Amino acid sequence: MPSFITKTIGCKVNQYETQVVATVLRKSGFTDDFSDGYSPRQVDLVVVNTCCVTSSAAAKTRHAILRAIRENPHADIIILGCYATAEPDTLRQLALRAGATGEVIIIGHNDNLALRLREYITRFSNQPQQFLLPCMNNTSRDIGYDECMRKNQHLSKELSFSHKYIRTPSYPLVKDNIDQLTTSSNLPLLETFTAHQRAFVKVQDGCDAFCTYCIIPRLRGKPRSRPIDEILQEVRQLVANGHKEIVLCGVFLGAYGQETAIRRKWTKPSMLPELLRRVAEIPGLWRVRLSSLEPGDLTEDLLKIFRDYPNIAAHLHLPLQSGSDSILKRMNRQYNSLQFLWAVERFREVIDNPAITTDIVVGFIGETDKDFADTIEIARKVGFSRMHIFPFSPRQGTAAWNLRHQMPPQQVIKSRCNELAQLGRKLAENFHKHFIGQSIEVLVELPNSKTPPNHARGLADRYFEVVFPADKPEELAGKVVKVRTSGLSSTGLTGIIDAPQPQVRPEVY
Repeated sequence: MPSFITKTIGCKVNQYETQVVATVLRKSGFTDDFSDGYSPRQVDLVVVNTCCVTSSAAAKTRHAILRAIRENPHADIIILGCYATAEPDTLRQLALRAGATGEVIIIGHNDNLALRLREYITRFSNQPQQFLLPCMNNTSRDIGYDECMRKNQHLSKELSFSHKYIRTPSYPLVKDNIDQLTTSSNLPLLETFTAHQRAFVKVQDGCDAFCTYCIIPRLRGKPRSRPIDEILQEVRQLVANGHKEIVLCGVFLGAYGQETAIRRKWTKPSMLPELLRRVAEIPGLWRVRLSSLEPGDLTEDLLKIFRDYPNIAAHLHLPLQSGSDSILKRMNRQYNSLQFLWAVERFREVIDNPAITTDIVVGFIGETDKDFADTIEIARKVGFSRMHIFPFSPRQGTAAWNLRHQMPPQQVIKSRCNELAQLGRKLAENFHKHFIGQSIEVLVELPNSKTPPNHARGLADRYFEVVFPADKPEELAGKVVKVRTSGLSSTGLTGIIDAPQPQVRPEVY
């Protein structure tokens, strides 16, 4: 039986897509169960799902490819995802120079994934694959350069871009191909999310908001959404197979059901509240979580769903990116700092002491000390429970690329990142202190390298980790347990399993 392994770099959407590919391979007779004697170093196929949203992610991708080939020099390798779309020839040459002797297959977002997998599996097995049929509805349309320039026209004055630059991007613009979203291209629904206790479900793909630092609109195309009934069927299957938490994710989740990610062009109400309500009502689903939203997504309808369904996690991931209004405008974000703060306050009116996590980019073009001070001030006002901090990474093909020389010096960016990280640790500690001494339900996940020996770790509703003693932590993975918290840890809280209180029988006189 042929064997395979997968490696995913990047976001939850990437992780979902890797699981879909793995499902196709398993249905075609491949195995990633190495208990029957296969070793991860002796596989027939390696799948690497790539990311290039930052230079760091691109470097991790290249490292993953090199390591995969070093450990499996005779295996075939499938390289897919955003980096594969942006620079297919670069990654092919990287694999060949690294000594790959098997077949090297590059599958970008422009490709029909189902058809490419079917072709590979048929060549490998020398048998036709009946369950995975080629897509018949393969109409597509390029997002033309004129349309791209029009979307960026309002940025040209502030960012001083030339007409020539916008007309000649380095990366090809992805096709607006409706066949790239799960079953619409004859790819199977997930039944399990292997090696994960929480299951990610992609409900939306694509973005045309064109933030000036982001390459994703050029690689994933325009927004498109999966049908609600299809999503519900997939969630039911995952819940039936033991997944107690579902995370709904997308490239621009707030644009679910919309034809564009630009809010001023929306002609109908958001469909996200209806999707969230129907998912939350699925029997047996212990918890559902939204992956990432923007302030404009917090409509009255969505807040009402959060209030009415207790199995929706009391957690929002709201990427701030910057607390400076001038930087937000330069980034082409669809909100300002006051709108961000207003959204947080509205959420706190509905949910008691929720977790607010965020992403922040440090060192964007033209960022001054005042701009950074504004970011610090907003972070303090919000009291984020977790901050993901990224030094600005210029990406060729984005609107900000030509002005990368206006970035602050690297030593300044490093100093600002350190200052923000120190504040982030303090804010997280302040947030976690609220929950010391409480009995909290957690979903137990497999131990990782940071988990102490003979301990288990679980994820709480408010997106912090609780570590507690356990004789056989692997046996608890995937289960929901109550933990009585007792103190702080580097990732959240510590505690012990909260045993049920014995019932005292009344004395009989």
